[in-house]
Amino acid sequence: MLAAFSALVMAASCNCGGMTIIPPGDDGGPGDGGPDAGGTTADGSTGDSGCGSVVLQASLVPGNVVVVFDQSDSMNQPFGDAGPKYKVASEALLAAITPIQGELNLGAVFQPTAQAQNAQNCPPVAPMSQAPPQIPLQDGGSFIAAWNAHFLPPWKLLLGTPLGDALTQANDALVANPPPGKTAVVVMTDGQPNCSETLPSILAPVQQMASRGIPTYVVGLPGASGATVLMDLADAGGTGNYLLPADAAALQAALSKIAGGALDQCVIQLTPPPPDPSQVHLVVTDTGSGATYQVAPDAGGGGWMLSGNAQTATLLGGTCAAAEDGGYSKIEFDYGCVSLPFQ
Repeated sequence: MLAAFSALVMAASCNCGGMTIIPPGDDGGPGDGGPDAGGTTADGSTGDSGCGSVVLQASLVPGNVVVVFDQSDSMNQPFGDAGPKYKVASEALLAAITPIQGELNLGAVFQPTAQAQNAQNCPPVAPMSQAPPQIPLQDGGSFIAAWNAHFLPPWKLLLGTPLGDALTQANDALVANPPPGKTAVVVMTDGQPNCSETLPSILAPVQQMASRGIPTYVVGLPGASGATVLMDLADAGGTGNYLLPADAAALQAALSKIAGGALDQCVIQLTPPPPDPSQVHLVVTDTGSGATYQVAPDAGGGGWMLSGNAQTATLLGGTCAAAEDGGYSKIEFDYGCVSLPFQ
């Protein structure tokens, strides 16, 4: 997905949040101040000298990843020769998200968050909004800092694995404050929950998230082999079988794939939103032919739409697929009059 999007920014004069911004006067395109630009002003009005267009400021809406992380005492056991499971898993996660931290929002639900009297009677998991010990959803750079701070002394591993409660906290947080853009949940654990939770109660929050289009990925660490509840969780989350990386490199690769999949190249923020949504036009340049044309909002099998008082533009169907696959060398949203054919 990242590689596909790189074709979109090849001709960028300014990269603002990952989306190409083609300023007026850049290359003779519809917003260049050329023959069709007339007296267009900065706010999109045309003035007295004709009809023209300006390029709207646009940025990709960040993807969202919520990490449900096992910090039970068994996570201190070794992951091959790479070190304790919690340390290897933490380092693999950071390695996966650091290259794309500017394009992701992340949060974390650690479980357990309080010491249990025994493994079968775990205390409640803290809400995701409670920081610390949890990490509310935030930009990638802030998340990395908060993640590293979490593991500083006096942090320690705790008794019990209340996974169902942790998933409920993740679901509750995403219901209370649903973020824009794509969202995914990643469970990292080394075994089955053991806090007297029933299978239906463990699966319920995952099924609820899946019903809202939020997949749950389950990554099993050493000790998770054969954990049937993890297979049930992955199935309920719409991601098939749970993953069992053989080593630290495979773990990082799996997490990189999950994090990259949370990036959404088809949801675009317009800042500020245009004063008249009916005057917004999507203009693209085809990578293969070099042709520049408009894409109609209601194009058959594709197109685009505005939502949220025109704050967000979403590419649809074949138009979205072309953006993801590098089919456009340039893409822009213009405001005003555009004298280009429709594809």
